[in-house]
Amino acid sequence: MKPATLKALECPGCRSGYRAVAQITDGERIVQGYLICNCRAAVIPVIEGFVLFTEPLLHEGLAEPALLAELAGRIFGSAQGLEALYEQKRSRGLVESYAAFQPFNESARAVEPLLSRLCAELREGDLVLDVWCRTGWSAEWLAGHLPAQHVVALWEGDSSVLGYRGFRHLLAAGQRAPNLDVIFLNVERGLPFRKDAFALLYGHDILHRKSLHPFGAECLRVTRKSGAVVFPHVHLSNSEPEPFFERGGTIRHGRDYRAWLDAISGAGARRAVVCSEKTLFQEEECANVVDEPDTTHYNALIAILPAAEPRADSRSASDRSRFILNPLFRVDLARATASFSDQSLGGGAADLMLRHPIYRDRLPGAPVSLEGSRLLALVLAAAGLESRTIVQCVTAVCGPGASDCADVNAAAAALRELVASELLRPAPVSRAAHRLQRYHSNQLAALDEAVWPIWLRRLTASETPMLSLPDGTCVTSPEVADFMLRVAAWLPTLEISPGEWMCASPAEHPLLWLAAMAAAMSGINVEIGARPSSGAHRHRLWLHDDELVVEEAPCPSLPLQRDAEQSLLGRLATAAASSNATPSRTDGKVSFLAGGHRIICRMQDLCRGALALQAQVVPQMFLLERSDPVKNLVRLVLALASAGRIL
Repeated sequence: MKPATLKALECPGCRSGYRAVAQITDGERIVQGYLICNCRAAVIPVIEGFVLFTEPLLHEGLAEPALLAELAGRIFGSAQGLEALYEQKRSRGLVESYAAFQPFNESARAVEPLLSRLCAELREGDLVLDVWCRTGWSAEWLAGHLPAQHVVALWEGDSSVLGYRGFRHLLAAGQRAPNLDVIFLNVERGLPFRKDAFALLYGHDILHRKSLHPFGAECLRVTRKSGAVVFPHVHLSNSEPEPFFERGGTIRHGRDYRAWLDAISGAGARRAVVCSEKTLFQEEECANVVDEPDTTHYNALIAILPAAEPRADSRSASDRSRFILNPLFRVDLARATASFSDQSLGGGAADLMLRHPIYRDRLPGAPVSLEGSRLLALVLAAAGLESRTIVQCVTAVCGPGASDCADVNAAAAALRELVASELLRPAPVSRAAHRLQRYHSNQLAALDEAVWPIWLRRLTASETPMLSLPDGTCVTSPEVADFMLRVAAWLPTLEISPGEWMCASPAEHPLLWLAAMAAAMSGINVEIGARPSSGAHRHRLWLHDDELVVEEAPCPSLPLQRDAEQSLLGRLATAAASSNATPSRTDGKVSFLAGGHRIICRMQDLCRGALALQAQVVPQMFLLERSDPVKNLVRLVLALASAGRIL
């Protein structure tokens, strides 16, 4: 918890500020301790940086360091326990559709045309309150769009899709956005903040769920008189969905909300509006805010807007954006396309789209092409890289003036095309938020760890055939793991250091591809090509197919298996393979030609991206292609992650 949050807090009972007793700190942030006010009616624990109004203690004696540590273990659990829960949910296909859909949902995106107006009164250091951060997304979205402000996000406690454990292990302090604090409390018992503490209040999908009194009054009390209050996604009785489905909460007419806004806003300079969610989503650019209390749509965005003129759009930092992969799409690597699938989200996508027809109309009617730079851009986006990092993956080739490089332009264009097709959604959020949405979409959360352990765990768990070699031999998953570990153990004996370059000419042979990947995962840079390029790098080794005749090799070379002793398989036969060979360096790069351009990427990023795509790839037997290294790398990583089949 940061000092800005502490200064905003106020006891709902005695209306005094809280005094913080810090036991563990990290700079100015309180990691563990407790809060106490003048009336001393309750002691509020602060554990792992989270403020827990939902776990009040009777007196300070119950907040001793050992007791708070015990409470932390009980309510937060371990990362390993949470990962085991993910694995269980993943195996059962359990996905919370609305949490996965949130970044794409028109209910959340309807606020974007108003963002510049909502921020018109914001100053550096102002506080922003997110009163219902159910999935974690809205808090990170606000914090990313408002880096000069401090966001305080509220959730009800150990419930819904995250609970205590999910927030602790997916949005922990030090991982989430640096300007974000999370507080657990029941908002209907009052907001423990001082009057006029916040310059902007945001409450997605909550106004119809809570009573207007005291909740509505509390929202107005803690927001300063010139600030903005916005409630995206409010259920209306103006019309009913067609086809019909039940909606929760107290459903009122837009005119009733209009009358309420007139009463609470009085004669002030701010403007209150009831906007059609459909209108805002379909227009996307909103020069004039239209008040539509009689809208024929059944959802609204309700807002009190500042009197100040809108300032420059705060979404300008597009190079900081990460890209969320749309969970409604399935990827067909054989056809190099992505398409909407009714079977997405554990089979819940069809029902979800019945409830969101205006978003369904936004989806492309034909499959989205992933040819050229698009598949590479998709994989790197799925890995959670920022836009500028994806675009700059070729700067080592293009040099410092890469902004004019055709490769860079191709990568940027590919990202724009994938965003326009709804396959990706950009937002300036943290890596933790990207991981959070990956969890909501497919229960896959642990990709910040090294890829090797994930591969080894899954490969050694199955004895099924995985590779079909050109001679018809089948190789099992444990044999693939053994082969890659032998490569990792053998390369250091050649005195090839991490950061140096080697070349691989794998053509369509899966073992050479696996050797190249093992080298890159060991920290060695690998050029994929017909032969080592001249001048760019000094290559220490060249691995190639047996069919290639090498007359004047520019560096030491080895065929796959032509000679029993002077071949890759011959050398590996005497190399040790053990778990100790698992490399600690995973920052090796791969270089290859794609779409006529030279590309350089970290192997770790390609692996993470392909693993993140795993749940959305159409199950199929993959064929390696001589002229498409991107497809081959992605297919092989997917096969390693799932013990799939490669020909």
